[in-house]
Parts: sequence; structure tokens; C-alpha cells
Amino acid sequence: MTTITQRIFGVLATLTLLASLVMGLLFAIALLVGGELAATLALRAQQLSGLSMYLATLAVAVGILYLYLARKHELTFSMPSKNTTP
Repeated sequence: MTTITQRIFGVLATLTLLASLVMGLLFAIALLVGGELAATLALRAQQLSGLSMYLATLAVAVGILYLYLARKHELTFSMPSKNTTP
């Protein structure tokens, strides 16, 4: 189960980064061309930003799920060992 969550997290994180890269490129091109085309590109980038935030939220949720399934989180309580050596 943890391998599946790791893969899902990796795919979602990669898609988020790619969507952010495309969004940044759209804004950069919009700044260069100007005019009506720039407005259209900026609106497309804005739509892509919503998708990017949604993907990032899913990636974080899957990452947290992985931490708890793998028991690699720091929110666990364990009793200290009674083996105390001077």
C-alpha cells in the first residue's frame, strides 16, 4: 500500500510542477506579446492555476496518508527504554 501511495504522490507532484511551469510560461509569453492575445493567455493561465492548486492539495493529502501508513511520522508516542547506563 505504501508503494502505491508513493507512486501516486510522485505523479501528482510531477503534474503540479508541470502545470506550474506551463502557467509561468503562459504569463511570460503574455507579458511579451501584449494586447488581446495576452489577456487570453493570462486567463488560460488563471484557469490552470486552479488545477495546479487542486493537484497540489491532493499530493499533500496522499503524502500525509503515506506517512501514517508507513508509520514514519513524528506524532507517535513510545515509552523510553528503562535501560539507563551511566
